[in-house]
Amino acid sequence: TTLMKCMIVLSVSVFIFIVTVDVPMYITRYKEEDPSQYLSLGDGLYDASFGWKVARDFDRWREEVAWMTGYFSFAVWGCLAVAMVVPRGNVD
Repeated sequence: TTLMKCMIVLSVSVFIFIVTVDVPMYITRYKEEDPSQYLSLGDGLYDASFGWKVARDFDRWREEVAWMTGYFSFAVWGCLAVAMVVPRGNVD
Protein backbone atom coordinates (compact mmCIF):
# COMPACT_ATOMS: atom_id res chain seq x y z
CA THR A 1 0.00 0.00 0.00
CA THR A 2 1.02 3.64 -0.42
CA LEU A 3 1.20 4.33 3.32
CA MET A 4 3.43 1.32 3.89
CA LYS A 5 5.77 2.38 1.07
CA CYS A 6 6.01 5.89 2.51
CA MET A 7 6.74 4.52 5.98
CA ILE A 8 9.50 2.28 4.60
CA VAL A 9 11.10 5.17 2.70
CA LEU A 10 10.92 7.42 5.76
CA SER A 11 12.33 4.72 8.04
CA VAL A 12 15.26 4.06 5.73
CA SER A 13 15.86 7.81 5.43
CA VAL A 14 15.93 8.24 9.21
CA PHE A 15 18.30 5.29 9.56
CA ILE A 16 20.68 6.79 6.98
CA PHE A 17 20.52 10.16 8.74
CA ILE A 18 21.28 8.62 12.12
CA VAL A 19 24.20 6.59 10.79
CA THR A 20 25.74 9.42 8.76
CA VAL A 21 25.03 12.44 11.02
CA ASP A 22 24.12 11.55 14.60
CA VAL A 23 26.47 8.64 15.27
CA PRO A 24 29.59 10.44 13.99
CA MET A 25 28.62 13.57 15.99
CA TYR A 26 28.27 11.63 19.24
CA ILE A 27 31.45 9.61 18.63
CA THR A 28 33.36 12.87 18.11
CA ARG A 29 31.89 14.31 21.30
CA TYR A 30 32.79 11.18 23.24
CA LYS A 31 36.40 11.33 22.07
CA GLU A 32 36.68 15.03 22.97
CA GLU A 33 35.17 14.72 26.45
CA ASP A 34 37.13 14.65 29.67
CA PRO A 35 35.99 11.57 31.65
CA SER A 36 36.87 13.30 34.93
CA GLN A 37 33.89 15.62 34.38
CA TYR A 38 31.33 12.78 34.45
CA LEU A 39 28.87 12.87 37.34
CA SER A 40 28.37 9.99 39.74
CA LEU A 41 25.02 8.21 39.57
CA GLY A 42 23.66 10.11 42.57
CA ASP A 43 24.95 13.48 41.33
CA GLY A 44 23.55 12.74 37.86
CA LEU A 45 20.11 11.93 39.26
CA TYR A 46 20.17 15.10 41.35
CA ASP A 47 21.32 17.18 38.37
CA ALA A 48 18.60 15.69 36.14
CA SER A 49 15.97 16.40 38.79
CA PHE A 50 16.93 19.87 39.96
CA GLY A 51 19.76 21.25 37.85
CA TRP A 52 17.81 22.57 34.89
CA LYS A 53 19.33 25.52 33.12
CA VAL A 54 17.62 27.15 30.16
CA ALA A 55 20.12 27.74 27.36
CA ARG A 56 18.86 30.31 24.87
CA ASP A 57 22.14 30.51 22.97
CA PHE A 58 21.54 28.90 19.56
CA ASP A 59 25.19 27.84 19.24
CA ARG A 60 24.70 25.38 22.11
CA TRP A 61 21.91 23.69 20.14
CA ARG A 62 23.24 24.02 16.60
CA GLU A 63 24.33 20.37 16.24
CA GLU A 64 21.09 19.09 17.77
CA VAL A 65 18.65 21.10 15.65
CA ALA A 66 18.41 18.63 12.75
CA TRP A 67 17.40 15.57 14.76
CA MET A 68 15.31 17.51 17.27
CA THR A 69 13.31 19.17 14.52
CA GLY A 70 12.72 15.85 12.83
CA TYR A 71 11.87 14.03 16.03
CA PHE A 72 9.75 16.63 17.80
CA SER A 73 7.99 17.90 14.66
CA PHE A 74 7.83 15.57 11.69
CA ALA A 75 7.81 12.31 13.64
CA VAL A 76 5.02 13.49 15.93
CA TRP A 77 2.88 14.73 13.05
CA GLY A 78 3.62 11.53 11.13
CA CYS A 79 2.50 9.36 14.04
CA LEU A 80 -0.67 11.40 14.42
CA ALA A 81 -1.36 11.02 10.70
CA VAL A 82 -0.91 7.25 10.88
CA ALA A 83 -3.18 7.10 13.93
CA MET A 84 -5.85 9.00 12.02
CA VAL A 85 -5.64 6.82 8.90
CA VAL A 86 -5.04 3.24 10.03
CA PRO A 87 -8.06 2.71 12.33
CA ARG A 88 -10.38 3.67 9.49
CA GLY A 89 -8.82 1.08 7.22
CA ASN A 90 -7.62 3.73 4.73
CA VAL A 91 -4.10 2.41 4.30
CA ASP A 92 -3.89 2.86 0.51
